[in-house]
Amino acid sequence: MPEPTGYEVETGPVAGPRRYLILPIAAAVAIAAVAAAASLLTREPPRALPVAQPGEVAPSASSVGRALPASVDCGAMRAFDCREAVDAAQQAIADVPAAVEAARAWPTLICGDNFDCPPPLLAASDPVGSVALTLSDRGVVWINVFRVAQPNRLNETRQVVEARVVRWFRDPA
Repeated sequence: MPEPTGYEVETGPVAGPRRYLILPIAAAVAIAAVAAAASLLTREPPRALPVAQPGEVAPSASSVGRALPASVDCGAMRAFDCREAVDAAQQAIADVPAAVEAARAWPTLICGDNFDCPPPLLAASDPVGSVALTLSDRGVVWINVFRVAQPNRLNETRQVVEARVVRWFRDPA
């Protein structure tokens, strides 16, 4: 059998020219440090949160820019869930010119029919509870609050609190 034809190659280590990377790495670190320092210097200082009085719900950081209700009644609802529900309810009616004077929250939903509590929404969410907001113009708003799964840009799912207005009417008193 004849030998396969080919050729011989001399083997040896493969090495490229030496390049000094210290200077570019040091420049990149210096630029990153300057950018971080500049962002820290232009950031607004954190605002102090108002302190809750006994029997009231402590405000969250997202509600500092908004006026909090003068009275909040959580009833049998956990304080954290109550705070989230009241904050979500206020956000749901944020464009209303009347101020919120009082909020009353409870751990059940206000469901009169399938329009108030649509079955697909109930199946796709975790109910937090309901909030009744009393406005300065004698308006009363009933709001259901849910935790719904919301994907973020990294395709991870996180729970977001959302509010849905159920009824809006004027208190005759």
